[in-house]
Amino acid sequence: MLRKAGICCLFTSLVFSSVASAGARKPWLGMALLLRDAPSGGKFLYVAHAPEEAPAYHAGIRPGDLITRIDGKRIAFHDDLDVIEFSTSLTVGKLVTFRLTRAGKEQDIRVRIAALPVEYEELQAQSLKNARAARARAKG
Repeated sequence: MLRKAGICCLFTSLVFSSVASAGARKPWLGMALLLRDAPSGGKFLYVAHAPEEAPAYHAGIRPGDLITRIDGKRIAFHDDLDVIEFSTSLTVGKLVTFRLTRAGKEQDIRVRIAALPVEYEELQAQSLKNARAARARAKG
């Protein structure tokens, strides 16, 4: 059984987008990700949701996939806020490679970062707020 790696909110990473300044094109992958501890001691991201219109879905990522590396680097996030903050380094148009496990087989999938659709902006803002509150609660 997999253990939860801290407080996770399904929507925390749904838009997996940056909090770039107003007017800038915010990046969008379009996945609901849950940070988990692996039985081996590492971490991974569980893909809980990937809407069909999202760049991640178009590239081949599906719900149930387990992401173990991003651009060749192991998952090292501590909480949901780390996942969101990572996304602030993304650039619209950039290709990101995800190493994932599906049905016991590893594969790499490259996703081109798209611009965040306007209809996801409010959800993104709420996700960031929730992740910050969760980190504050965890710190006591």
